[in-house]
Amino acid sequence: MYKQINVKEHFGAKRDGVTDDTSAIQATINAAISNLGTVYLPKGDYAISAPLILDTLVGKKITIFGDGPMQSRLIRHTSFTGTSGMLIGTTDDVTNPTYARHLEGCTFRDFGILCINGASRADVGINFPVIIHSKFERVWVSYAGKCGFVLDYNYSNLFDQARADNCTLHGFVLGVQTEVNKCI
Repeated sequence: MYKQINVKEHFGAKRDGVTDDTSAIQATINAAISNLGTVYLPKGDYAISAPLILDTLVGKKITIFGDGPMQSRLIRHTSFTGTSGMLIGTTDDVTNPTYARHLEGCTFRDFGILCINGASRADVGINFPVIIHSKFERVWVSYAGKCGFVLDYNYSNLFDQARADNCTLHGFVLGVQTEVNKCI
């Protein structure tokens, strides 16, 4: 059974853009993966100081959604560490041809990622080494130091009204068989 897990109500995220909400959001993601749940980001700015990691096994899916890309935003905390991205997939070796661990059948919708805080930027907004059969709907990434979306080994994903703006190098770096509709 799928359960909606609210990062504010269940794990105490502050959503003020200043308080570090990394632990609350990561705990929500982990609970959603374990319980086949859905992560809900109610309206607010969620400051994160480290990459949020979606480390899931084949057969488990996750949905992360908010109230809109300008209303529910993950923003780079001033103490952010890491260069791989603000929202990243499994940290396993993607050169393994069996792809034993990857994201499949996930949905990401109606939230934004702001990669800048002052003069410093996170290199990448969303970085998934291996993801298939997933959807990105109205997900906006802004001000990445390099790329907004990086999906290295992927196929059969759908981007619908996704946006990557003011990224230094590229907005989207996508693999094969990815459908893109009305994206900027």
